[in-house]
Amino acid sequence: MPLVVMCGYPAAGKTRRAAEIAAALEARGKTVHIVSETPLGIDRREGYLVAASEKRTRGALKSEVERLLNGQEVVILDSLNYIKGFRYELHCTTRLQKTPLCVVHVATSQAQCMEWHQMVGSPYGDDLVTEMFARFECPDSRNRWDKPLFTLEPTEDLPEEDIYAALFEQKQMKPTQATQSQPLSETNFLHELDRVTQEVVKVSSCTEGVHFLLANLSFTPANPADITSVNAANIIGNSDSCGHSTAPLQEIVQALSTAVPGDKIAVSGTEERVTLSRMRSVAELRRIKRQVRETIFTKMAAYSLSLSLSHPLSPISLCLCSRWFLTPRRRFSLLITPSL
Repeated sequence: MPLVVMCGYPAAGKTRRAAEIAAALEARGKTVHIVSETPLGIDRREGYLVAASEKRTRGALKSEVERLLNGQEVVILDSLNYIKGFRYELHCTTRLQKTPLCVVHVATSQAQCMEWHQMVGSPYGDDLVTEMFARFECPDSRNRWDKPLFTLEPTEDLPEEDIYAALFEQKQMKPTQATQSQPLSETNFLHELDRVTQEVVKVSSCTEGVHFLLANLSFTPANPADITSVNAANIIGNSDSCGHSTAPLQEIVQALSTAVPGDKIAVSGTEERVTLSRMRSVAELRRIKRQVRETIFTKMAAYSLSLSLSHPLSPISLCLCSRWFLTPRRRFSLLITPSL
């Protein structure tokens, strides 16, 4: 159902123009519904006197429009509609319903509106009309929520053909992500919840494998020249693309899948056994792993730096060792110098 949004000053002649549009569309076989404050039992002055009552008035008008938007019938909103934010809400409503919209601005001067308002008994009150003149936001055809826009002077003839074409011959609007109602949950929510829960339980039950790294902090090679990137990989494990240890930890994870607290787990590459004392959370595992890696790298860097001071190294080698000591997160291969 197309929507026609009337817009203009109080007592500008909007009701007369809405009746003309309704008569022209009914003559073409269309069913027309006119929505305004009076049929909804809203007093015009009380409905716009303060911000709270005006908000309730706009809400009632919008609800009535949403209720009538269906099929090929036409809805004409005969109200002030002088707030561009409210016109944007109506635009989003029509996009959601996939129905056309047009705005008809009755451009009557303020002096003429005040004269007509007094002739009909001042339903808004002269003081409120003056305030509405000040806060009126004129529609602009450059705004997508004000297009197509028809601006009518008081004595101008009604462009029936153009309004009919805008309502029934223009391309149907499609709802966007902003105007569509998002589902409360995905259709496979329970399946995804079960899968993620199983992964969390599996990881949480295997976090004790980090403790085997602590036993290697006192590692001392028989020959200082054996400190290479290969030996470092044996200590901290192979690294993934983010620099995290993976190989030894995978062995611990596999062993812990059937272990219980109190079991001793063997780790390849060392004679030490890891005792599973208690379960740890994933966040605690990540924190321990990060601290252990930084501690190992820092100790290795300091040890390599001491070797460089006791051996005849080139200035470039000494610079590399010092740079590694200051930035322990860099690759361990920087410690390996030709002089060693």
